[in-house]
Amino acid sequence: MPVLPNQNQNPNQNQNQNPNQDQNPQPAPNPFPQPNPVPPPNPIFPPPALPAPMPAAPLTAWQVQPDPLPAELAPPDNPKGTIPVAGFNHLVFYPSSPSPFVAVAGKAGFTDVCEVWNLKTMKRVGPGIAAGFGGNVALSADGVNLAAPTFAGGKMTVDVWNVADGRNVKIIVDEKPGILQNVDFAGPGQVLTAKHEGFEVLVQVWNVKTGAEVRNFKASSRADKKQRAFSAGRKYLALFSNANDRILVYDLTTGRPAGDLAVAANSQCQGLAFSPDGKSFAALFGMGQSSRLQIWDVATGQSTGEHTLDQVPQSTFFYEGQAVEWLQDGGLMLFGQLLVDAKSGAVYWKLPTEALDGAPRRFFGSGCVAYVKG
Repeated sequence: MPVLPNQNQNPNQNQNQNPNQDQNPQPAPNPFPQPNPVPPPNPIFPPPALPAPMPAAPLTAWQVQPDPLPAELAPPDNPKGTIPVAGFNHLVFYPSSPSPFVAVAGKAGFTDVCEVWNLKTMKRVGPGIAAGFGGNVALSADGVNLAAPTFAGGKMTVDVWNVADGRNVKIIVDEKPGILQNVDFAGPGQVLTAKHEGFEVLVQVWNVKTGAEVRNFKASSRADKKQRAFSAGRKYLALFSNANDRILVYDLTTGRPAGDLAVAANSQCQGLAFSPDGKSFAALFGMGQSSRLQIWDVATGQSTGEHTLDQVPQSTFFYEGQAVEWLQDGGLMLFGQLLVDAKSGAVYWKLPTEALDGAPRRFFGSGCVAYVKG
């Protein structure tokens, strides 16, 4: 049967058509494809959380071990005993680690002197010493020595007194004049000095009897009393390093780094402290109207707690004592006013203070505190 041509078809349409060509060609791919749509979140199986940032690697392997007090501090024989303090300013200072001794301003005739007292017995130790009462005067934790920076013949020196008899030894720190930012004690019979050298601090340890340098080391830190701490047994020195966002710990028996603790970037360190039993270390950082308290285990270097404190002590800016001090019951005293539980961060007591009262305080035992009155 003959097939009639389609009347609507162009008779020349298929003359040049390739017999292998697809009669229904697919459209060309879009050269600008749309991105794959993001599927909606699954409420039953949520996506996994992003991994937490890894802590900064330590600069030095942790080698610090608990360094406790040689003996536990006993409370005063007379908890209500008093010590006279001469002068209008009632100047008082304590050793930089737990100790039963205190130095107060006294008078020897018309001369201002420094008197050392034993708070356990409430008795004075030795004669008054004309050591001055500058910010760098230091009392050893064993109550044996006083030290203060001095200048002699254009040289940078430190005077060290024997508290019992007032005898004096002069240690030449540098043949050139300069400023010592810090004077303290590294342990029995050893004086520690610190001075800035560029962006670092040079720490030197001296023998009290011979005046000879025992060892020295440099650290990327500031010679700021509020940003350093000695262990209770005086073996370790902790320094805050803002440049590295770390707390650096040095072994004072070798002068070598013993470990470091990473802290949040741009932290404002207010105080550091080792516990009397040597097992814990605390650091207090300022955060505007609040503070952050962080606790570490000394044996491992691992953080055991971090607490934000919403109470700011009235004495924050003018307190003359240590900003952070451990109590023997495991609590902490901040700026001589707030008593804080180390495990929970809760403020469980607030010591009363008078306006602009910056005199340092010191706890003994679990219920006795020494403070300046009048």
